[in-house]
Amino acid sequence: MFKKPLSALLIVLGMTAHADPSRDTLYQISTIDALLAGVYEPAAAVGDVLAFGDFGLGTFEALDGELILLDGQVFRAAADGRVTRVPPETGTPFIAVTHFATDLRLTAPQDQSYEVFKTWLQSQLPSPNISYAVRVDGAFDSVTYRSVPRQTKPYPPLVEVSKHQRVFEQKGIRGSLIGFW
Repeated sequence: MFKKPLSALLIVLGMTAHADPSRDTLYQISTIDALLAGVYEPAAAVGDVLAFGDFGLGTFEALDGELILLDGQVFRAAADGRVTRVPPETGTPFIAVTHFATDLRLTAPQDQSYEVFKTWLQSQLPSPNISYAVRVDGAFDSVTYRSVPRQTKPYPPLVEVSKHQRVFEQKGIRGSLIGFW
């Protein structure tokens, strides 16, 4: 999440109200309820999931970092703050993926906080009843992100794990923020 003003942003949205079923499908492995209950065993290998999309979010076996799928590349945001690529055989207990296709381009007003940005973005969406893949490319004064350390069995529920999350901040960064709305 970004907490300082934003600048030079280009927001692209996928999966609009005029969805094309041949490309605008959101695939999900497992559920958030399973993660909340502490089900961190792999349900798939990330390489196998790539057939279903090039854009997504999730986590890894034993909740070992945040999973970011961008432009077909899988990255791990680890509990030490490093972001690295992962091999295709890496297991995931949860991931949501889609083939990202730009349906709408927006230029956000500059110098917004994260809260103002969310309100603005919601006002731009064609429908509140559709899932959107959101990609924000730009320069950010500050980006705050978090991750949790790898867990060991017996796995604790996610609410307990999140009490030990680590928070990081990067200043003056260019890049892409991705998510689902």
